[in-house]
This record gives sequence, structure tokens and C-alpha cells, in this order.
Amino acid sequence: LGGDVSGRPGMGDTDGSGDEVAGTPGKQPLRKLARPKCTRPLVLVHRGELAPKGAVEELVWLPSPNDPARQQRYILVRSSDGKTDTALLEVQAAGAAQQSSWLVGEAVVSEGRLLVATPVDPLFLLLPVFALAHAAAAGRLCGLDQVLEDAPFAAYARTLRRLVALAGPRLQLICAVKQHDGEVYYRLDDALALAWLRNKVAATSAAVVVHARDLLHVGASSAYFTRVSAQEKEAAPDDEGDNHAT
Repeated sequence: LGGDVSGRPGMGDTDGSGDEVAGTPGKQPLRKLARPKCTRPLVLVHRGELAPKGAVEELVWLPSPNDPARQQRYILVRSSDGKTDTALLEVQAAGAAQQSSWLVGEAVVSEGRLLVATPVDPLFLLLPVFALAHAAAAGRLCGLDQVLEDAPFAAYARTLRRLVALAGPRLQLICAVKQHDGEVYYRLDDALALAWLRNKVAATSAAVVVHARDLLHVGASSAYFTRVSAQEKEAAPDDEGDNHAT
């Protein structure tokens, strides 16, 4: 992989077209940007089952859920036949690039950061999209074209449509969904969205408690090992002194 994953404003979304776009909502129009050239290889890891053999992994830019003006990189995983998306992964950078490097096979990767791709629920990225459309339409039902027409999300319409397809019927966890004359219409439901977010927070809290307990156990074991090692070192006879006495 090449390029920056910091998500700084001004870096564009490929949106599947190869062109990058940028713009601040309500302040300046969206504009096309030349793709920044970057040939540095980067090391990325994720669980293998998230992208099984034959799957296609596509790196895309999308607005950050907590700040649409900030852009972030994600990986969309497509099935081996290229027809459907099967997972969305969030890309985060860890480690200091200036202080380390990687050995990959027989090659040295000088970029020392480690990119970690973890699964993320596409509803997190779609929630602000439907919230903006809900406000703009004064609570009326909207077709998907209307939902995606507002900046800054219009620049990402193609990729966001893929997220809608990936979410599928789970969109009903945050939206009222109606069909009429073969068209599907959406309206954000505040009560549903709040209940969904509460469930996410509860699940996260439960997982944090479990993992924190495991980390405390590992930390206690590590501290015990360090303390015992130090005690053994202090109690060990001085090799040089023993040799001198001998």
C-alpha cells in the first residue's frame, strides 16, 4: 500500500473513479485534485478471514463519521467474483515511522508504521449521511439519490452506495425504510438510531471489561516476572568474585 493514512483534510476520496476530491461543506465547492504520488510500500495486517483467498481489497477514502470534513481511509473487501462487497475495514496507523522498519521476505520496508485494518459497521459511516439528509428534507422520506446529493457526501456517492448495499436490511436499525413503485425511500429514525447506538456502547463496554481483565492479568504476570528476575539477579553470586576466590 502507498500513501498517507492520517486522514488530514485536503486529501481526497478516490470514490472508485480514480479522481480525488476535496472541499469544505458550506464554504467552498468540491474540486478535483491530482492523486498524490507515493511509491513507498507500507505494511498492513488484518485477520485473514476478513478477506479470504481470492477476495479483492480496495482502498478508498470516506468521510470520518465524527467529522465529515476529515477524511479517512478504509478498505472495501469484495467477493472473488467482484460482484458484492463483503466487509468494510477501517485503516489505522500505529508506530513511529522514523524509528523502525520492516523485513518482508527478503526486502526491507523503510516505512516503519504498521497499518492495522479492523472491521467497522458501515452504519457508523452512513448515520451522518442520513442525518444530514433528514435535516435537509425536514423529516420527509428521501430516495437514495436525494440522500447522497448534499455536500460533502455527494463526492463519495458511488462508494456510499456500496455501503448501503453492504448494510442491506440492517439500515432499518437506524432508518424508516419504505418502498413505492419500485423505489426505496429512507428517513432517519432518531429513536431507532439512539437505540442502536446504545446497544453498540453496551457491547463495547462489555468487551472492554473482558479485555481489561485479560490485560491486567498479563500485566500482573509481567510485573511478577520482572520482579522475580530482578530478585534472582541480586541474589546471584558475582561471577568475577567467585573466579577470583577460586
